[in-house]
Amino acid sequence: MHWNTGRLKKQVTIAASVAGLFLFAIGILAFIIALRPCRLAFEPGQVVSYRLTSTTCEILQDGRRGPARAEERLISLVCTGPDNEVALISTTPGSGRRDRVSLLDFSPEGTAYKLDTAARPSDVGVAIGFFDFNLMPLPAGSEQPKDVSITYAALPPGRNPVQGKVRRTKSGTKPVFQLKLRSSVEWLVDNHYHQVRNLVSTYRFNTAKGVVDQATIKLIAGIEREDRDHHFEVEMALELDGPIRRSDEDPRRLRDAVLASAEAEDVLDGDRRERFPAVAERLRVASIGLPQLRAITDRLISEIQNPGAPPDPKSFAVRLATGPARERAGAETLARKAIAAGYRVYFGQPTSSQLSILIGPYPAPDPVVISALARAFPDHRPEWIEVPR
Repeated sequence: MHWNTGRLKKQVTIAASVAGLFLFAIGILAFIIALRPCRLAFEPGQVVSYRLTSTTCEILQDGRRGPARAEERLISLVCTGPDNEVALISTTPGSGRRDRVSLLDFSPEGTAYKLDTAARPSDVGVAIGFFDFNLMPLPAGSEQPKDVSITYAALPPGRNPVQGKVRRTKSGTKPVFQLKLRSSVEWLVDNHYHQVRNLVSTYRFNTAKGVVDQATIKLIAGIEREDRDHHFEVEMALELDGPIRRSDEDPRRLRDAVLASAEAEDVLDGDRRERFPAVAERLRVASIGLPQLRAITDRLISEIQNPGAPPDPKSFAVRLATGPARERAGAETLARKAIAAGYRVYFGQPTSSQLSILIGPYPAPDPVVISALARAFPDHRPEWIEVPR
């Protein structure tokens, strides 16, 4: 049989060219996808829950590290309107008096500005200890470092904005970014020296979910005290706490409740007692079903009704379940379900043999809370217990 080698070579050349063009197109597409802009995108009614763990240890004078102290906070971002308007609810399990709620306006590039009680934007965000969502900007473009100017809410107004560099350290569907502040920041409080230096924020953006899903922020904090200067190594780890879900609340009514709570915190902080009756009434008529926000408003109403009173040493929590300590894995699964339902969950003081899942605390037993939990968890028997505040 006679083979037409010239024609065969031509076909092979064409096939190789087509394959090369196909691979080239795939490479270009992958490059475009890898470096596509990362943009925050919240939808009204969406609830994004995070767990923030802050670990602090003192750097002793001889350079050694002192004992570490860890604090855990739960952060819920609840979208209350279009254009990334979000309620930030910050809670500390077992310590209701430190819970706060604020209304924020997020830009797609990650900048967050706090809204006042009239929903007017300020020029700063919200600090939770040394944490601030503004430490996670989302620049467009390649892996080349970019100069950024950010407002860091943990600093006093006169020290903002601060300058830094941010770059994309990893591309793909979950790109990783790193922000470094250019220099240390120093200021005085009551003639005492304070400092933040070596701040590095590393965070990952989940393009499928449209949010940052994990972050680690490290810094050195300095403070001058009467005895001497102290320096602390601070590390904060932020991670998504369960799937993103949707609230059953009407976003508009939820927004009104957030603004009412923010106003209550303002008048309490300023001790503006002439405003107490109107603010308490605004809180009472607000339609609040979101458990974290309801606990905060109950506490605010109690503080307004008893201005200047010392903190009540007692508060209440719902004991959702108690079981053997060896079944902690099952207890954590149940706790995650309660957190996903919007409740503030923590473990009671464990013993060598028993472990309790608690929800709260609340200033007083609330029949609405207990009935809602009974419906949500029919296999358990939730009950009110008294716990130390």
